[in-house]
Amino acid sequence: MNTIGVEFSNFICELFDLEFGKDFFYPRVPDVDGPVYWMTFVGSLLNRKLKTHQNIKEYVFVLNYRDIKAQKVDEKIFEIETVLNHLTCSKLEHFDLYEITTSNLGTYEDVDSEGRFKGSVQIVVRIHDDYHI
Repeated sequence: MNTIGVEFSNFICELFDLEFGKDFFYPRVPDVDGPVYWMTFVGSLLNRKLKTHQNIKEYVFVLNYRDIKAQKVDEKIFEIETVLNHLTCSKLEHFDLYEITTSNLGTYEDVDSEGRFKGSVQIVVRIHDDYHI
């Protein structure tokens, strides 16, 4: 069974026409010059209980994009944020998706000091979590 991270990574790759292990990586930071995307898992929490008694579990990821041109990074990060915030009727294969929301964390010079720029988007994936012990 896929974890939510792997399943959401596959969703991102399909949505933005990326290839896992080539120009998109999860959960590790790639050792390539770029342009490249990678996603890290920040954490999760039980967000709320609906009136239907369904639980909503929230998973937080950070999607990063790195390239040598700051403007390109800024444009890609804006595109990712915009596309994900405007999705409707999206589905994950093994998880019952409730909603996806994003926040643009900005573009800045990468700390590696190799003339590259990095931009990040925080992505919150909420799913129905009906698991009972």
